[in-house]
Order: sequence, then structure tokens, then C-alpha cells
Amino acid sequence: MKRFLQMISVGLLLLPLAVNVPQLWAETISWMLPTTYVDNTAISAADRARIAIYLRGWKDGNPGAKTYFGEKRDGAASWTDNVMVRMNQWGASNAVPGWVPVKPWDNVFITASAALKSATDNVERDSPESPPIAWTIPGPAAFAAIGANPAVLVRGACSMLTWTTTDAVSASIDQGIGSVPLTGTRQACPVVDTTYKISAVNPGGTTTATAQIAVSVPVQPGCNSPTGLTIKQ
Repeated sequence: MKRFLQMISVGLLLLPLAVNVPQLWAETISWMLPTTYVDNTAISAADRARIAIYLRGWKDGNPGAKTYFGEKRDGAASWTDNVMVRMNQWGASNAVPGWVPVKPWDNVFITASAALKSATDNVERDSPESPPIAWTIPGPAAFAAIGANPAVLVRGACSMLTWTTTDAVSASIDQGIGSVPLTGTRQACPVVDTTYKISAVNPGGTTTATAQIAVSVPVQPGCNSPTGLTIKQ
């Protein structure tokens, strides 16, 4: 038998994957095995078929609660999985001491290792784990909407701003209003045409929306000369 697992390096790559499943944020987990051992001896197809890849992970700040959450055998090059879902499933089903469920925007660390089952004694020998790869569990973008009622008013009158956000951790409105609840209302009494912009923020970035209020000037009563009338002295 050629060299065992200490001679096999494992590369791990995490990339975002767009999926058409509401409220599901997935990652593509990929690894690459070399074609030779460190002594430049080729890894045979038979050896590659006996290689297993293991993934482990833990939440930032909670390294004692490490999960074993993925494996792949038969020399496959990659697979797609949801890191958050799999870590939570494994942590709960195996009653990992101190396990805290992972949620969107949590920072986690992932390691990969390989195992090779000997063709001579059928014993599987593990390689050391790879250096931890830092990864932030992706989540949904924040949503924001804002409206004004009425959207057209006479100077001196007021309008009611109404806004809502989802998946945001904070919100603010410009024009001097500042920080606001994630959903709410507020009276606005502009004296000129004014656009109000709400910004909804979460760890993934900022989403904005706007509402415009148009302001007209009231007609003032006064004395105007009649038209079509000639006055002679």
C-alpha cells in the first residue's frame, strides 16, 4: 500500500449557491484531492475510491461544540449541501455538549480531513484536519418599503409616513428623522417637495426605499383689477 492519509492534502472551498427555495441559504462545499502522494507516486483509481472526506464545524466562540456534519466517499470531487442545516441537524441529533444552533449571519469555522481504507488490512486511517476556514452563514437581504398618505398636500398640512422592513436589524429615515422602529408610522410636514428615504440594515448590507411628498403653495386672497372694464374720468 502506498502512503496513508498523512500524505493526502485536502482543499476545501465554500461558495454561495443561489437556490429557488424560500428561506434557504445554501453553500457549495467543494474539495480537491491531489493526483499523487507526496512522494510523487500516483494515487490509483482503487485508492481514490477508498478515500473518504470528512467535514467538521463549530460556531465562532464555541469551539468545544464541534460537529461532524458531512462525509463523501468513492473518490467524488464535490457535493452541495446546506452548512447551517447540516450542522444544526448533527449538533442536535448527537447531543453535542454546549451546542448552540447556527443561524444566518453567524460566523463558523469549517475543517476538512480525509481517511483512506487500507486494501491490505481494511483499516481506515485519518489524516489531520485542515486549517480552519472562516465562513459566515449567508442570510436574506433586508427588505424595506415606505409610503406617504397623502402624497400631495398644501403647504402647512401634514402627511403620514408608513414603513415596514423584514430581515433587518436596524432602520433609519433621512430628512433629519434618524433611527426608527423596524415598522412604524410618523407624521411629516414638509414645506417643499421632499423625498424620504428609509434604509434597512442587516449583516448582509443595506436596502433602501423612498416615498415622495409633493407640496403646493396655497392661493392667497387679494384685490385684483377686473378685466374687460374701462374706467373714464
